[in-house]
Amino acid sequence: MSDPTVKSISVDVMAITGSISTVILGDTNVFYETELLAVVYRFKTAVDSLVTTKVWGWRGKRCQAGEREERKLADLARHYGTEVVRA
Repeated sequence: MSDPTVKSISVDVMAITGSISTVILGDTNVFYETELLAVVYRFKTAVDSLVTTKVWGWRGKRCQAGEREERKLADLARHYGTEVVRA
């Protein structure tokens, strides 16, 4: 159930390959088992009207991501001033 005090601003889905992240513009509702994705969610609450950003890291079961990809995911979260939430 969604929280009525939260207003979504934007959601960006990025595929991470090596040390590069690429925004997915197509069907962002389909996650493939071989991918490492970053989901960047920006929202604000009615209580304080401050914008908050969350970065979720999603790793497919057959993903071959290594240290470079994990570092890129952490860098993205740091860029947005938050930490990665593993999904």
